[in-house]
Amino acid sequence: MALVEIMRLWSEGVAAADKGDWTNALKSFTSITDPRSKICFNIGCCHLVLGDLHEAEKAFTSTIEKDNHLAVGYFQRGSVLFKKGMYSQALRDWARCFTELRGNHLIDYKILGLTYKLYSCEILYNVALANAKLGNWAKAEENLVLALSQKAEPRHGTKIEKAMQEMLVSPRLTIEELKVMPGNIVFVLKKGDDNWSTVLFNGKVSLMALLMPESMTC
Repeated sequence: MALVEIMRLWSEGVAAADKGDWTNALKSFTSITDPRSKICFNIGCCHLVLGDLHEAEKAFTSTIEKDNHLAVGYFQRGSVLFKKGMYSQALRDWARCFTELRGNHLIDYKILGLTYKLYSCEILYNVALANAKLGNWAKAEENLVLALSQKAEPRHGTKIEKAMQEMLVSPRLTIEELKVMPGNIVFVLKKGDDNWSTVLFNGKVSLMALLMPESMTC
């Protein structure tokens, strides 16, 4: 297919997607013969929005096969696998996605013609969800704590803290109920306005009243 025709179809697909017309966006993108990685990615996004998980997975697999270092390809395929209940496979994709970030906290794909920003904290949040589904609670807690430390926007912190409370955090507990002894180390993740704070102690995330003895290490 001639480059000018590819660009025409690409432009039409992007314009349709911007209007929320995902059916016509998909029609334009799939009309491109031998699509490159970023076009396969957009095809996958269209299928995902339209609820066709099977075709979305196929498109994101093609995305990765054509560019096996494209982190966002692994991220999106992991999302599809998670929706399909394939938690181990989703975890594997999100772990690879985090690796492909190569230590960056953000990748903006605008330079590749994709309106997409991928944040490390969002990947870690999803990794935590997959670990929780698999019963790996300690790893899920570890992932959420790390995600919170890498949050880039207020919405990230709110989402991660809510997950801590709903998925992993125990009910509000006192120092005695948590069996915290003088000299123990308690990591304070977030201080509340009512003397209750989100803490990490002995591998568990809990809400604790911070009325601690002076000898307590925090």
